[in-house]
Amino acid sequence: MATYKGISGALIRTTAQDPTSPQVGEIWFNTTLGSLKGRQYIDGVFASGANMNTPRAATGSATKGTQTSALVFGGESSGGNRGLTEAYNGTTWSEVADLNTTRKNLMGAGTQTAAVGFGGYTNPGGFTDVTEEWNGSSWTNGNAMNRAKDSAGKAGVQTAALSVAGRGTPGVTILSEVEEYNGTNWSEVTNTPTAVATSQSFGIQTAAVTAGGATPPTSPTYPAAITFEYDGSSWTGGGNMNNARGLGGTAGTQTAGVIMGGYQAPPDALLSFVEDYNGTAFANAPTLSTARTANGSGGSTAGLAITFGSATPSFTATTEERQEGYQGNVTLTTNT
Repeated sequence: MATYKGISGALIRTTAQDPTSPQVGEIWFNTTLGSLKGRQYIDGVFASGANMNTPRAATGSATKGTQTSALVFGGESSGGNRGLTEAYNGTTWSEVADLNTTRKNLMGAGTQTAAVGFGGYTNPGGFTDVTEEWNGSSWTNGNAMNRAKDSAGKAGVQTAALSVAGRGTPGVTILSEVEEYNGTNWSEVTNTPTAVATSQSFGIQTAAVTAGGATPPTSPTYPAAITFEYDGSSWTGGGNMNNARGLGGTAGTQTAGVIMGGYQAPPDALLSFVEDYNGTAFANAPTLSTARTANGSGGSTAGLAITFGSATPSFTATTEERQEGYQGNVTLTTNT
């Protein structure tokens, strides 16, 4: 039978009180408490933020927005499709200038003062190729995408955005086309290995991840847990998600990303699951307080992500902010 000494090469030390500066992975026995203790990294949990002014889902958002400077635009609410834009300062959401084209299921990238919104679904009209740029106070029309689509993966910033697959015509077709935006024009680049819509994407234009979503021939079923990584020119397989899903919120980078919530079918289920990606594999993390789908999100770092809105199943305006993880002492238990 393996022992701690055999594994670590040292005995578990005894002490009347916890060490003042223990290292992660260190173990000791606290004689005062009569407990086996250890030091470990504790994932950050989610806490409530301020509500948006308008409950909605299927929005665009600034992917590189932060907990103190987030941006949400467009989407769908009980009143139909929206063009509303709201900015978050960490305390309150404020309504700012509307999109020029009202739409839902649109994609977004960038920051609170330099964002881009593209594609989506208008009613009437259907899939759109419209691109709009945000300068912190107003929206300006940019050059159209090569393919009208909605429900695509998205990543990057205003001058280097990425649109990954999605849905388009004829009918409602799940696509594999990928486009890059340089701040002026859209260019078609290497397709994803598998056609996919409503996938969860994060990162930048030259180092992105897209995971899960709906694959042909049916939608809205979400059998996919597949992950692909993009290096700016080609796609390669990554580690699968633990929970197959689409329509979740995202944040972070290719080597430190997070997926929050989402939708799974069949059976139909809104999810509160959170998974972190380290560039190789996904790991389960503390869940959202509320199961949500088609939620807006942002965060340059996975550890300080923010997510807002949802259809749960009615539209919601709630916001959740991820608290940064920390090192802490914990009481350990043993199996007999």
